[in-house]
Amino acid sequence: MGKKNWTWAAVLALAACTPIESGTLGNGKFGYVCMGQFPNDASNFDAACAPGILAMGNTVPAQVAVGATFTVTYKSNATTGEEPTFSAAPSIVALSGGHFEALRPGVVAIIGTHKGNADDLLYVKVAKIASIKIVQSGTGSLEATPLSSDNATLGGKLACDWQWSTTNSAVQVQSVGRKATVTGLPGQSAQVFAKCGDVGESIVITIKGQSQDGGGGSDAASDAPSDSGNDAAKDGGSDA
Repeated sequence: MGKKNWTWAAVLALAACTPIESGTLGNGKFGYVCMGQFPNDASNFDAACAPGILAMGNTVPAQVAVGATFTVTYKSNATTGEEPTFSAAPSIVALSGGHFEALRPGVVAIIGTHKGNADDLLYVKVAKIASIKIVQSGTGSLEATPLSSDNATLGGKLACDWQWSTTNSAVQVQSVGRKATVTGLPGQSAQVFAKCGDVGESIVITIKGQSQDGGGGSDAASDAPSDSGNDAAKDGGSDA
């Protein structure tokens, strides 16, 4: 069997093949394409995406972050194929290079078309990142989620690069986007920071290891809830 050469465009086409969310008028369905960094898990970069490289079956997030990029597809009930979408307010969300870019806070209608005419719409709110929530899943796995001022998860591939750090050199953080894995010497504690632009959050982690004769690695556990430590800046501003 020949080797398959997957391109990012082909992955996007697969991910976009099944719009699943009905529009406001009921004339068609909208789909959401995750804009991660192939071949990484798309949810590493977009909190609105389900885990997985293809990340199919995602609904359009109710809110996206200022500066984020995302793609919305549309299929009219009157056709079998996908048709173009556009923004009703380009000053808030602009269409550029085949994807949308959220420019400033506000509410915008994403329009789905059929035969060149407006066919249905879906409203999306654009908001600044006001805070970050860090949660631990499994042993030593951390996930940072950007939130609006009303604590809604903000979708879109963010314009900022996620930065992770620790206060203890004996505790290491390996990260891809908004997800990180913490390892280190058993018994060591550290405050772990996640930051996106000027907004950040921290969590206290203690490494839970095997006995000295057990060998082979260690686990990390949180000694505090995700909102317990917050020495990083929070400068997200308010929504318009």
